[in-house]
Amino acid sequence: MITLNNYPRKLKQATAIYLVVMLLATSCKKDSCDDPFSYNYGEEESNCVSMDGCLGYSTSYSNIGSLGNTFYNNYNDNKFSQEVDRQQSFWNIAANVYVWYEPPGIKNAVSTTNGNIHYGYNLFYHTVPNFGDHAVDGILAHEWAHQIQFNYGWINQGTLLSELS
Repeated sequence: MITLNNYPRKLKQATAIYLVVMLLATSCKKDSCDDPFSYNYGEEESNCVSMDGCLGYSTSYSNIGSLGNTFYNNYNDNKFSQEVDRQQSFWNIAANVYVWYEPPGIKNAVSTTNGNIHYGYNLFYHTVPNFGDHAVDGILAHEWAHQIQFNYGWINQGTLLSELS
């Protein structure tokens, strides 16, 4: 029988660390989506939700869920509307900004090539309590930057692009 008593101390420590890491890695594995081009990449779901294209560049996203103009909270609606006005003025690029009522489990914002920005309802109510109001401003600015790309032709719309890389 082999015992660790015959091995040097550092080897014992390294072996112990390795065993703990392997135990944690194998015993805590959850079913998760491993497709990086899915809405729910890395989340604890066994089925990936197809992105049907690439992140932020597909007009077909408006067909998933529905669009509206309210977060069903006057304070949030007013703050969001003020930020949209500020960014519209700053970027000087026209865009129609909608609240996107994504399906459950999806949190995303999308900029489309036809001048629309869809800011996810689920994303909004995930972002504000976890990261604050300014995170919403940053996400909106990110989507407006896509409008600049579309406006000036700075992307190849026929190529699958990923914002994850």
